[in-house]
Amino acid sequence: MSSPPDPSQSTSGSPTIDVPEAAYKEIVSRAHALLKPLGFRKHGTAFARVKGVSTQRLAFQKSVWRSAGEPISFTLNLYLFVHELAPQIDHKKPTLEHFHYQNRIDSLLPGKLDRWWDIADASDIETVWSEFGEALAGPVHRWADQATTTDGLLGCTPESEGLMLVDLAAWRKQKLG
Repeated sequence: MSSPPDPSQSTSGSPTIDVPEAAYKEIVSRAHALLKPLGFRKHGTAFARVKGVSTQRLAFQKSVWRSAGEPISFTLNLYLFVHELAPQIDHKKPTLEHFHYQNRIDSLLPGKLDRWWDIADASDIETVWSEFGEALAGPVHRWADQATTTDGLLGCTPESEGLMLVDLAAWRKQKLG
């Protein structure tokens, strides 16, 4: 009795390549090349750095409801961990529940619409990277750098945007007077 075919293998027995996944990995690789000189360290598809008064985390989020070979949609989530608010937590490796602020890349882009990029194959890489890479090198980089000082944190975490933990809201009130 033969076993069912392995879906990761083509009918010829060689591995099947998920082309959109390979293209997505190229975008993540390019993001790594851009962020590494800025002090970000790669952890899977997330990048984090400890700088100044905060830890900044940029994490890719990709669509989960797809089959191999179907296009991938992705966005970028932004997180801030304020050292002063949790001195007992390791600033180098706070877990997601310890981050005080969370938002998406679209909060930094014109129109502030929920922004996802679609990538179906290698031909999409340059088009997607031209827009996404520009956003990463521009508004995202400026936002992360702004978050390295107390005054900068107050400016890049507006109360009306993003998910803010209560302790950050109280800290903002105290700092703003």
